[in-house]
Amino acid sequence: MRRIASSILLFTVLFSCSGIDPVVHSTLSNVEITSSNSIDTLSINKILEQAGRIPNMYSLLISKENEFLIESYFNENEKYFINNTQSVTKTVVALLYGIAIDKKIFNSSAEKLGDHLFPVSEKWKDLTIDDLISMNSGIRWNENQDFRPWISSENQIDYVLNKSIDVNEKGKFNYNSGGSHLAAYILSKQLENNDLQKFAVYNLFYHLGIKSINWQKDKSGNHQGSTGLSMSPLDMLNIGKLLMDKGNINGKEIVPGEWIDKMTTGRTFVRGSWSSLTNIHYGRQIWTAEIKNYKTYFAWGYGGQFIFVIPGLNSVIVSTAKWMVDAGEAERTEAKIIELICGDVINLLEKN
Repeated sequence: MRRIASSILLFTVLFSCSGIDPVVHSTLSNVEITSSNSIDTLSINKILEQAGRIPNMYSLLISKENEFLIESYFNENEKYFINNTQSVTKTVVALLYGIAIDKKIFNSSAEKLGDHLFPVSEKWKDLTIDDLISMNSGIRWNENQDFRPWISSENQIDYVLNKSIDVNEKGKFNYNSGGSHLAAYILSKQLENNDLQKFAVYNLFYHLGIKSINWQKDKSGNHQGSTGLSMSPLDMLNIGKLLMDKGNINGKEIVPGEWIDKMTTGRTFVRGSWSSLTNIHYGRQIWTAEIKNYKTYFAWGYGGQFIFVIPGLNSVIVSTAKWMVDAGEAERTEAKIIELICGDVINLLEKN
């Protein structure tokens, strides 16, 4: 609680020092769920009943065409409660890369690590930022075995850089939180005071009306690039809306649309199906798949933190859930949420 409070205070100071009025720029209108709005209340009640039966569920938000169909909170959670979004953090870092490239801080995401890290081995030098954020770098990494010792290590960057590269695995999907953190570190080193959070505040969060966050740091003082960014479900919904609107908010381009297209294009094949998702690929720090005949891309955080964007239905779906659970329980929660989204939620969106 003390860490969260200090982060919120810092966030307020950043705004007050900039002369920016920290007004929430609402991108969604809260619509009452009544029959006069031609909303299928029976379907909504069924969805809420199912969501309420998921033991670890914290929130479920569904918007279509800028209007809420559902905004519900569970297990004593409230509207503005900020929760660790886990690996949704990765998607936010990818958005910041798009902004940094637009600002000419980087020429492109194809820049080699050898241009930013000294010293590194020959094999490491030729890796690119794209390789890191597309999860196909060939770094010898086992997420299940490496995550805990890496996240608790004294120097998370060195932990990653001490790994070898398997050139035969380069180009193949291998989920790697350490690589994502390294990408965030490379970005931060090009910023004023190496401050990734400040860059995010001025160039992304302010425009989305995101005012209360907590962004954890590693033991070396670097903002975590793969997990550890806490925000509210409403903030997550606005990130989804930004993605769906190709980087635009209220008519202003915040992230180049070309970069959003690159992010949300499947770059690395993952698997044919999982739960009710099919044709699963990984883009640039975001997943892509199909639900029924609809293309979707989504940010996926451990334990059930999701931002689903379904352009064909002009819809954004957000869920949050308890994440301090073991891997088996986390996966069961994730599967239940995905089943709910791919079933009754999609049916609701098709009707309304």
